[in-house]
Amino acid sequence: MVAAATAVVGVILVLLPSLRFYEYGIDGVSLVTLSIDEFSEADDGVVARMKRLRRCVYDGDDHFCRPFEGRLEQELRRPTYIGRQRLFVARRSGEDLACAVARRPEALRLDGKPVATIGKFEALEDSQATTELLSRAAVWAADKGAETVVGPLSGDTWHTYRFNLGSYDEPPFLREPYNPPYYPVLWENAGFEVLATYHSRRIDDIAGACRHHASRWADAESMGYRIEPMTRERIDEALERVFDMVCVCFADNFLYTPIRRSAFMDLYDGVEILLDEEMSFFLVDEEGRDAGFAFVLPDYARAVRAMKGRKHLWSKAKFLANRRTKTANIKTFGIMPEHRGKGLASAMAHKYFAAIEDRGFERANICLIHDENVGSIKMDGERGRVLRRYALYHTTGGAR
Repeated sequence: MVAAATAVVGVILVLLPSLRFYEYGIDGVSLVTLSIDEFSEADDGVVARMKRLRRCVYDGDDHFCRPFEGRLEQELRRPTYIGRQRLFVARRSGEDLACAVARRPEALRLDGKPVATIGKFEALEDSQATTELLSRAAVWAADKGAETVVGPLSGDTWHTYRFNLGSYDEPPFLREPYNPPYYPVLWENAGFEVLATYHSRRIDDIAGACRHHASRWADAESMGYRIEPMTRERIDEALERVFDMVCVCFADNFLYTPIRRSAFMDLYDGVEILLDEEMSFFLVDEEGRDAGFAFVLPDYARAVRAMKGRKHLWSKAKFLANRRTKTANIKTFGIMPEHRGKGLASAMAHKYFAAIEDRGFERANICLIHDENVGSIKMDGERGRVLRRYALYHTTGGAR
């Protein structure tokens, strides 16, 4: 009987070469198939499967910050990617093991060549399932004309991207990439290589960092520059001003692509709840023109985690009850090109470190710096240390 069964297996393998068999029983032969389901649209069914898998991955992980309800649907159904994305879910024996969305952004280029991205990746620790899923996504990307596949990246750098490489000894700060430690290993096993590296810096000596930049602020004042705070009452106007500047300040950044004004405003929907008016501000010149900005927020990660992805009244009460924090996040800052070369980034650093200290924070994070961005690294006032590291991956030959 065993010989007969083995012969049948051989016939099946010949007739169905596309199937992959990974497990065999010892009492006879047991076939376990791995299938990759593909979807051109993010319908409710596939979204539900991706959410269930995410829950399995992060079950019992107190550091995980659950996304708000409806956020995944919103991101998977962005109008920009209608007809330019494909969703993939790897499944074995009725269990979903890995998922991702591949996108072919129209404007994204790397060294002048068209790029596809793979994002919204979640997976159990199953190298075979991940390799097959990423391989299928890479094939789709090549069919769409992409010469390079980059990830984890959901189409652009405006949304969360990169893998967190650790350390994992403390919870992530708000909006920091977060993933199980095995995710980078899964991608490397699938043939992806590191494209770019990043890190976040921790400054414990706030007063020292403030003093380090003090002379630059004195210079800026002598040139007529002044600070205008961002306010909750005029947050929409403030975000409009920030949008106008980031589209210019960051235009030469690695993997930059333009974003619609409405999409940018959606990214910061509700930010007024997080805003500390002393720490986020605009730098304006003597004629009142915007020269730069600094977006510095209290690290309310613990408070947001307490909401567990919900926005009802009880969740908002949990947010308020958990807002106590001693950490500030220096999220982003920029100087308009025509005002560069005057030490103004350092001048703004003096002002936001002074505000951080005045508000009683004990530490600050400079968030998510490209390792080659020397200018941003210098903003720590020679008081910083690496808090965590991150990596972005790519493949040009497709996953294994």
